[in-house]
Amino acid sequence: MGLIKIYSLDVKNLSGFIDKLKALGFTIEEGPHVVLEDNSEVSVFKGYRSGELEFIIVSHYLTQYYKAVLENPVSDEEYLEKLLTLKYSGERWSIPVSPVYFIAFNTSIEEFLSSFKDDYPVEKAEEILSKYRSANPSYKKIIEAAVGRILDGLSES
Repeated sequence: MGLIKIYSLDVKNLSGFIDKLKALGFTIEEGPHVVLEDNSEVSVFKGYRSGELEFIIVSHYLTQYYKAVLENPVSDEEYLEKLLTLKYSGERWSIPVSPVYFIAFNTSIEEFLSSFKDDYPVEKAEEILSKYRSANPSYKKIIEAAVGRILDGLSES
């Protein structure tokens, strides 16, 4: 593996970011995904062009389902009802709680990354993020550990 460059990006709308990469001609493959105990999620995405792996994205984020946690349900049944209501509401978003890490294997996307800016996909995003970060003060360590494991895996390839 040749050049590896890591970018840390402030992305506000993960789904929108992925869509913009697709519009640039990349095929995005969703890799490992996990929902953590604090109800946040971590996903890895791989970006290909002409069959070649060009980048890996690692993101730690919240989805619309986190709203069920914020409503402080008093029972498991109430929590499950809130999840189902959100599932069928049509509301869909993913907001990174920390910078998105973009591991690039060449510089072809550097200009796009350096000029990338977006907006939150939901009105109360800053409030939701603030509540999550207050309740989970070590949230930054999650993404750092995930990126470290991916880099370890790359050196073995």
